[in-house]
Amino acid sequence: MSEMPRLCLIEDDPIMGESLCDRFQLEGFALDWHSSGAAAVPALRGGNYGVVISDIRLPECEGGELFIAEQARGGMLPPFIFVTGFGTVDRAVELLKAGAADYIVKPFDLDQLVDKVKALALRWAPGRAEGSPLGVAPAMRRIADMLPRLAAHATAVLITGEPGVG
Repeated sequence: MSEMPRLCLIEDDPIMGESLCDRFQLEGFALDWHSSGAAAVPALRGGNYGVVISDIRLPECEGGELFIAEQARGGMLPPFIFVTGFGTVDRAVELLKAGAADYIVKPFDLDQLVDKVKALALRWAPGRAEGSPLGVAPAMRRIADMLPRLAAHATAVLITGEPGVG
């Protein structure tokens, strides 16, 4: 198997952070661990991550707000998986609609998280053909999959969506 892409972990709990670091390193991932949202911002802006795993409740900056703020800056963000012990359905729906790859409530099955991260990382890895510049949302991945077929047959294509989605 080729080298796994780098992960960004944003987790303030030292026990959870160390546990996730150990497991993902055993799985072959390189990983940067940040214990606050503010500390993660420069890394997100300068790093080439395959996946970001972020807690929601963080010192200085809530994980979901960090995600939304970085999206608003523009550019391509890697898939975000949110992991929280304080999940609400409303917040999960809000972040998933905004483009988060997943929202997981603690306690969770670590093997399932590893499988999700591997699948996302292999699809999104910077510099790999499988990564989509259109994003990680299922609807956008379907469009990205259709574009080569459309390009072979169509002279013009109009893609529409809800106002404000870009």
